[in-house]
Amino acid sequence: MDSVKILIVIFFIKTLLLAFLIVPLWDVPDETGHFSYVRDLAEFKSLPLLKTSVIEADIQNHVFQVQDCQPVDNWIAQHPPLYYLIAVPFYWLGNLLTDNKDLLYRSPRIASALSGALTLFVLDKILLQFGLSLLIRLSVVASFASIPMYTLLSSGISQDTTVALFCSLATLSWVRYIKDFRFSYALWCAFWVALAAFTKMTALVFAFALMSTTVLALKTTSSWPQWFLRSSFLALITLSFPGLWMLRQFIHFGNPFVTYTNFSKWQLEEPLKTSFLEFIEKQPVFEHFFNHFYGLIGWAGTGLGKLHWFQVAGVPYKYFSVVIFLFLVVFVLTYVFELAVIYKRYAFFVAFFVAIGIFIFINIFEHNNIFYHIRRYAFFVLIFAIFLSFFFLFHKNEFLKRTITYSLVISGFMFFIVFWEVYDLYLLDGRLRATHGRYFYTLIGIFAVFISFVSLKFPIMVNIFYPIISIGLVIAEGYVWLFEAIPFFKFNL
Repeated sequence: MDSVKILIVIFFIKTLLLAFLIVPLWDVPDETGHFSYVRDLAEFKSLPLLKTSVIEADIQNHVFQVQDCQPVDNWIAQHPPLYYLIAVPFYWLGNLLTDNKDLLYRSPRIASALSGALTLFVLDKILLQFGLSLLIRLSVVASFASIPMYTLLSSGISQDTTVALFCSLATLSWVRYIKDFRFSYALWCAFWVALAAFTKMTALVFAFALMSTTVLALKTTSSWPQWFLRSSFLALITLSFPGLWMLRQFIHFGNPFVTYTNFSKWQLEEPLKTSFLEFIEKQPVFEHFFNHFYGLIGWAGTGLGKLHWFQVAGVPYKYFSVVIFLFLVVFVLTYVFELAVIYKRYAFFVAFFVAIGIFIFINIFEHNNIFYHIRRYAFFVLIFAIFLSFFFLFHKNEFLKRTITYSLVISGFMFFIVFWEVYDLYLLDGRLRATHGRYFYTLIGIFAVFISFVSLKFPIMVNIFYPIISIGLVIAEGYVWLFEAIPFFKFNL
């Protein structure tokens, strides 16, 4: 067993310890609804349905620490069932081994811990596709394993790590297809994204973008009739499982994409007239997504039914912010140079990027909160690269350039749809809602592609800096758990 696999086993043990000894029940996002869904399936009740299924009184009593709670609607019934089916055997096992209600309620957490660990295993496999060394792979996997939010979700009842697993498996098959053009890899890619969307429908956005680039690449090795037949077959596989779920939702609600928000009463009587650009400029959208990607600790457990959490801040968050910003600057500079080489327009690209760089740094140092603007412009730098990727999209390039270009397009599509959905909620409610960074865990495999690109371009530099960065992130996460999260959870260890 190599050191990467040992690290992944350590991560799995870490998340199990957190799941059963540290993280209180219901202090992971929406855990009451997720557990209720698992138990309904485990007890052979009908498949949960919005506005029909409920979170039973015993769960509510445990959350509020009283004895007179009433059942409430289970909003999590909006999700497809795959994660919950995976978690059911762990609930059955808990039922066999213990009568302790606290341990029984925690038992489905094992499914999330397993998914979180397996996602790291797939991440390593993606890095191997680019021929990266053991030291680089170990550093990258350790860095992802040290994101407090990823650890928290792996330690609770949540389908987010399972979605990340299936999306990463799809990305691995996709990279193999772009590399070798074996149609079997494209079929596996479609299968994995179908499972991802059957776990959580937000993965359908990722599925659409990933399969669109797959179909685009397919044309390079297929005649038009063959391309049409193969593309249609891939579409059928991609929509197989999620299509069944959408059909069920349409039959019951007349809307294949119905969510609990469709039944919400909004705070505003009339929607706001704010434009999308005004929304992005005036609301801390980037900051919330960035922060919640790294660490939003707590939910309704410690608060006894009331939402009670904290956003990870301080030195760990600043360190993470600087790492991401500097990496993106190096990545985009390298990508711009690749464009310049192909299009022989060096002066234009250099001048344009220098102008952007000056603008960014002037704005950063004009404000007191430098780290806030570092995070904000990290997004802008990535968006700039996404914009440039369209110059490459139909260009016949070798494997690495083509993979990077497609990855940027996939990321851009995912970012736009998620941000637009948040904007839509803002217009209806007047508040910034659903800015959950975990939505972007679907892109973990794509982030590995970006990291591989930089690693191959600067092998000596990354051999020095990646291990240093990963050690820093491991220390930062240790600090977050020991000095922020555990005291927050009021444990006396």
